[in-house]
Amino acid sequence: MYSLSIMPAATQLPSWVAIAGSFGVGTVVGNLVSYWLTSSLQRKNWVKDNKKQEWRELIDALREAIRVMAWRYDDNMPNYNRTAEEHRYREEAMNKGNIVIRNRIFIVNKVLDSGLFSRWVELDKECEEADVSFRERPKTLKSFIERSHKFQDDLIRLAREDLGLN
Repeated sequence: MYSLSIMPAATQLPSWVAIAGSFGVGTVVGNLVSYWLTSSLQRKNWVKDNKKQEWRELIDALREAIRVMAWRYDDNMPNYNRTAEEHRYREEAMNKGNIVIRNRIFIVNKVLDSGLFSRWVELDKECEEADVSFRERPKTLKSFIERSHKFQDDLIRLAREDLGLN
């Protein structure tokens, strides 16, 4: 006589697995993990975009402020007069530089910890106290330009470092 093949007995799944599967718990957990990973990445990108914007605004404002700060060394030159509009522009650019370096949200700790803020205050003070004789003016202007270039180089380096571009 021929025997019927005997199939192995089916393994029975625990009841909780069957219940979880019928309610789609695996899908819910997968969606929650996916949401968490996506939102975390979006937040990191949002912070990085805001940092980038703040660095750009800071670099632009301070570069322009430094450019017009150098005008101070020309103000008392013989036969050199600036118009009221030029003086107003100079003051606005310097004020903007002072405001922008003080009101950063995302990069404030990096700016303070690096010492850039105190170096900016020193440059501003040096410029304001630039009442030197005509004979000493080229030497002090050269010193100011060298210090301001070093400041700007360090500012760019710090921004690149903070944004992970190095």
